[in-house]
Amino acid sequence: MKFIELKLIQAMECADLSNLGYEAERMIKAGFNSLHIDISDGHFVDNITVGPSVVESLWKRTKANLECHLMVTDPLRYVEPLAKAVASGFTFHIEASKGNWRELVRKIKAKGMRPAVALKAETPVEEVFPLVEDDEYPVDMVLIMTVEHGFGKGESFMPKMCRAFFATTASEGLSLMPRCSSVCPPGKALVLGKVFQVFFKRNIGE
Repeated sequence: MKFIELKLIQAMECADLSNLGYEAERMIKAGFNSLHIDISDGHFVDNITVGPSVVESLWKRTKANLECHLMVTDPLRYVEPLAKAVASGFTFHIEASKGNWRELVRKIKAKGMRPAVALKAETPVEEVFPLVEDDEYPVDMVLIMTVEHGFGKGESFMPKMCRAFFATTASEGLSLMPRCSSVCPPGKALVLGKVFQVFFKRNIGE
């Protein structure tokens, strides 16, 4: 029997951005293992969110594991800044790195961050298999988008993406999370899920 370690990661995109440090501390005290930070540049997706300086500020405030999901056209230029910001994980999109993903993974690992790859809902899941199976520079995680991402609230779950879960995890049984979820490649140990509704609860321990 295979066992999967489940970790909860709170998506900070839905937090009160005027009080982000407090919100981050609140999530860690509530039992979330890590914080998920969406970084988008207004090109790869329409929205513009935060950058490395905010990541660094959150680390100084919480010392939490910070999982950064980069929805940007040139993820390579963010490796050094996010390493300096003490990011724990660096998730790049396959659509933005088809020609240089090995270089990207190598640099991410060299900076002490965990490399992961994400794919949009319309991208065939098979496109990430080479990154999972690579002998020298494999990614540690696959992030499967189950919505057309952009703004963090109100997107509808896309049931067709269930196929990607099964294709990526083989016989592993997984629970689906709203909006988007992360799953482990076969042989990996970590399953991550983004949770959004928690910010709208007064008592987040409920």
